[in-house]
Amino acid sequence: MIGRRVTATRLCLYTLQVYLEPPSSEARDLELWCDPSWHLRSPSGLLTGSGAIESPSSFEDEVEVARASATISEVSQATKVLKGQRLVSLHLDQVTHALTAEFSAGLVLATFPAEPDLEALWVLRDPNRDIAIRGTVHGVAEGTRARVV
Repeated sequence: MIGRRVTATRLCLYTLQVYLEPPSSEARDLELWCDPSWHLRSPSGLLTGSGAIESPSSFEDEVEVARASATISEVSQATKVLKGQRLVSLHLDQVTHALTAEFSAGLVLATFPAEPDLEALWVLRDPNRDIAIRGTVHGVAEGTRARVV
């Protein structure tokens, strides 16, 4: 994954999915999923993060749903700055198992545990070889996507 460029980002609820160029033109993109909590920063400061996403207080209230949906759109748009950037390094915190991904242009994407029993912090995935590595506050697990994700 190191050295590969970001081809796309996608926000699925509070999870940020970052797609990296595949090993060959026939292969599928490599994936980095950041489960809440995460943030994206530049050398000049914080750009966005999962904490900026708001849930509607009621799904029956259309105005409230639209307000919350706007926060998802804003966060999603802010993550687009990663597109085209190269993954420079990955760092694993040995105590919390949080992952920090450094990209070109000084962009940094970091996960961090928000509670002591958090089951998901991040996932690195190669769908071409059905390999996934998952980080939780309890450690790191490696296996197939079905077993790990």
